[in-house]
Amino acid sequence: MQSRIEQQISLDDIVVMHVAWCGTHLGPYSGVAPTGKSVEVTTIAIWRFQEGKVVENWTVTDQFGLFQQLGVLPSTLLGTQIPAPLNEKPL
Repeated sequence: MQSRIEQQISLDDIVVMHVAWCGTHLGPYSGVAPTGKSVEVTTIAIWRFQEGKVVENWTVTDQFGLFQQLGVLPSTLLGTQIPAPLNEKPL
């Protein structure tokens, strides 16, 4: 598996990273048998540092997109999404 940092932002003791991971699905993952498919998945990680060490970590990975690429979920699960006009208040 390879990774590349798409964006990285730091402020005081917080670092936020947007990372893209790519590789080939060669082993079982979350109950899905190896497919041999190439995948690319994105992750957003937020780390808080204290005295040079990570003391808190929040990470969100696009598991939905990964399972779509593996063929476990349909690629068109949702219909076309139409954004609300900016001047409208959400429901």
